[in-house]
Amino acid sequence: MMNLYLARHGQSIHNRDKNDPGPHSPLTDEGREQARRLGDWLAEHTAIDVVYASPYDRARQTADIVAARLGLPVHVHHDLREASVLLINVLAVQDEPWCDPRPAPALDPAYVEYRDQVTVAIRDLIAQHMGQSVLVVAHGGTVATIIRLLLGTSAVSIWTDNTAVHHLAWHNQRWDIRYMNRREHLVI
Repeated sequence: MMNLYLARHGQSIHNRDKNDPGPHSPLTDEGREQARRLGDWLAEHTAIDVVYASPYDRARQTADIVAARLGLPVHVHHDLREASVLLINVLAVQDEPWCDPRPAPALDPAYVEYRDQVTVAIRDLIAQHMGQSVLVVAHGGTVATIIRLLLGTSAVSIWTDNTAVHHLAWHNQRWDIRYMNRREHLVI
């Protein structure tokens, strides 16, 4: 068994101000508070063995705050970084809302490149940490792409709020979705 927890970073200056500072937008005060609350919640409700983060400031800062609460170091994985394109514009779509057995539509090359990047990261983590509980702190696009990879689909959009967490477990030779976009740690 393996428990995989996926969390988006806390609110960044980019999230708040809607500007584009590139990959190095730091957390706001609210983002740091969100990260503290996430760390407290994870400490109370999970038993994380290892923490990974994207190298981008907002994810790394969130992971540092959470990992300090868990008493763990943060491992940075370069391939957990966010996409350089707006993913919603390059994700696959399907004509009908049910699962269509026809072959999936062709994927935009920008998404294929990003998906391949994230594949490297998730394969590394699975190979190194099977049997453990792993927390990945990254970006909405990275978290959603990991979930799409594990579920074997590209025609689904997965929303993740700041510091919301998803839990997937490898159990009985399949991925179980235990919960998605959990955020009660943010309720005041």
